Amino acid sequence: ARAILGYAQAEGGLDGTWLPSLAPGAPKTRCQWLIQDWLNGWAGQESYNGPALVVDLRDGPALVGVVGFGAVDRGTVELSYGIAPAWRGRGLATRAARLAARWLIEERGVRQVELRIALRNLASRRVAAKAGFRPAGRVRSPVEATGEGYEDLRYVLGLDRTGGAAAAFVRRPRRPLPTGDPPRPR
Repeated sequence: ARAILGYAQAEGGLDGTWLPSLAPGAPKTRCQWLIQDWLNGWAGQESYNGPALVVDLRDGPALVGVVGFGAVDRGTVELSYGIAPAWRGRGLATRAARLAARWLIEERGVRQVELRIALRNLASRRVAAKAGFRPAGRVRSPVEATGEGYEDLRYVLGLDRTGGAAAAFVRRPRRPLPTGDPPRPR
């Protein structure tokens, strides 16, 4: 909770809404609630956000991002991801999305992983393409509070027709992950 609280309290630490359900200046109790909510998701209990994994660096901060999971339908899981503002632009979101999708398909038996990306979010569209996801149209989601809705781009990655892993899972040479503190803003 300490790492999440640090981002919540830091100016610009939550930019881009990469940590779900938190507002800038969120108190420690809200940060603890978020962690418990993720754990509830893993336990199959009621959860607002669903289960999530923490993205960290071997020799860096304990938390630089998150990857969340939500059921879409039988055999399809929606993947969401977010990287802390100071750690963006280093390939971490691409690597996290690729690894999480691979784990879902190869280890958890999911047939398809889906990303829903805001129409204007060009950075996430690049992440999706680099991680091996392919465009699959648009999806409209309702906003219960207003009765209106919004439209996202839909990207998918899944098993090929023979049941084998999709081409995105061909092993690629690994680049070392960045370590240490991010560069200081000027």
